[in-house]
Amino acid sequence: MSESERLEKIINDCKEASAKCDAVVIKAQQELGKLKEWPQKGDKIWFVGGEGTIWSRTYDDDYADRGYLKQGRVKRTKAEAEWHRDREQLEAPKLQVLYELKMFADEFNGDWKPDWNDSSQGKWGLFFNHRANKLSPHDCYRMQHGSPAYFKSEPTKQLREKFGDRLNILWGVE
Repeated sequence: MSESERLEKIINDCKEASAKCDAVVIKAQQELGKLKEWPQKGDKIWFVGGEGTIWSRTYDDDYADRGYLKQGRVKRTKAEAEWHRDREQLEAPKLQVLYELKMFADEFNGDWKPDWNDSSQGKWGLFFNHRANKLSPHDCYRMQHGSPAYFKSEPTKQLREKFGDRLNILWGVE
């Protein structure tokens, strides 16, 4: 099993387990008539720290608790917290490359922005050709096609110099 297949299996297993846990908790709460806004002061909660640590404590509804709650870092169970942490760690490299690509596109394009109403304006997007197993920038004069960035001219050479094969992660390819 390749590393990407192993990671995909972990992700799918965690999603499945998390969905089952959520369904059981919600059903139990409904059956007991205790469906309430969560968390309430005094509830046991699990935190996922930004660096990946997990700990539990009693929800105090203080400034820090409300901040973690808004960030989506407060979970009902340790298993949910672990799933959240693992998902974040798997997504972090992808998000880093996406951020770098957006910064590269801004620098490459300068003041240029794609005008999707102007079919004569040259526009280049990124497309991953799975048959050839390579990234293929291509012209897209008339329509957006889901590229993570668009360019005023063909960017292949500059992309290879800056990123090498690191952009492949955006399409789930090693």
